[in-house]
Amino acid sequence: MNQKSLGLLLHKCGQSLVKLNQIHGQAITIGLCNNQQFACKLLNAYFKLGQPLLAHSVFTQIQIPDLVSWTCLISHYLQVERPIVALSIFSQLILSGLKPDGFSMVGALSACGRMADLGSGMMVHAMIFRSGFWGSEPIVGNALIDMYGRNGRMEYAQTVFEAMKIKDVASWTSLLNGEILSGDINGIVWETSAV
Repeated sequence: MNQKSLGLLLHKCGQSLVKLNQIHGQAITIGLCNNQQFACKLLNAYFKLGQPLLAHSVFTQIQIPDLVSWTCLISHYLQVERPIVALSIFSQLILSGLKPDGFSMVGALSACGRMADLGSGMMVHAMIFRSGFWGSEPIVGNALIDMYGRNGRMEYAQTVFEAMKIKDVASWTSLLNGEILSGDINGIVWETSAV
C-alpha cells in the first residue's frame, strides 16, 4: 500500500467508521500520517463521520503541522459548532511560531463572533492590521464586519466596511446581518439606500 492507493480507499470508504479506522491503521503502519496532504484528507474524513476527537488525534500525529493543517482543524471545529476549541487551536497556531494567514484569521474571527468574545476578536483585528491583511482581502474584512455585528458593535463594523477598498455582496450582507442582529432599523434603511 502507498499514499495513492490509501488516498483512493479513503475517498471510497464513505460513511464507514470501521473502514476509516482500518485505513488509518494502515497509514500509521507505513508512516503516512506525517504526510500533510494525506493527514488532512484523513482528518476531513473523520470530521465528516462526526468524529472530531479522532480527527484531532490525526492532527496530533503530524510532526510539524503546516498552516493548511492548522486552518483545516480550525475550520472543522467551527463546522461542528465548537468555536471555543477553534479559537484555542488558533492560539496554539500562533504559539507554534507559524504566521497566520487570512484564512486562519477568518476562522478565529468567526469563532469570536459565535462566542460573542469581543476582546479576542479585537486582538485578532489588531493582528490583521499589523500583518498587512487589512484591506487586501475582502474575506477578512467581511469576517471582521460579521464579528463586530455579532458582538453588537455596529459602529466598528461600519468603520471596517467604510475602510474596505473592495466590497462584495458578502460585505453588504455581513453589514445588513449585523444591523438586523442589533435591531438598528435606521442602519438597515441607510444600507439599502446606499446600494
